[in-house]
Amino acid sequence: VLPDGRTIKSTHVTELDVPDLPLAARTAHIFPGLTNGSLISIGQLCDHGCIATFTSDAVTITLDKKVILRGDRSAPNRLWTLHAPSSTPPTEPLPSPIFPVANNVEHSSLLADRIAFLHASLFSPQLSTW
Repeated sequence: VLPDGRTIKSTHVTELDVPDLPLAARTAHIFPGLTNGSLISIGQLCDHGCIATFTSDAVTITLDKKVILRGDRSAPNRLWTLHAPSSTPPTEPLPSPIFPVANNVEHSSLLADRIAFLHASLFSPQLSTW
């Protein structure tokens, strides 16, 4: 139930992209009617071992003494806003993507052979454009 008395229903279930949370605590419901933000169930987080600490201007969600989420309190509406955790870059370099490649080495001292090779490598365009 919304503050104006309307009722909305979730249409889909998804998973929050917060890998440090237990899987059961990451379950989230999609409410298309909420266009200005999302709601998070503090009870659901606490039911799965998290501790929510609220102050007059901030909120911190911890799990096993590790900060999982942080947020601040909005001055205009006095609601707390959680910030999505920033993803940390991988410590190991990612493997280079593999692209199929065909290499060919043509060596010719004849100008006509070089021109024929270049023409073929450009997918044989019309000679009038060449």
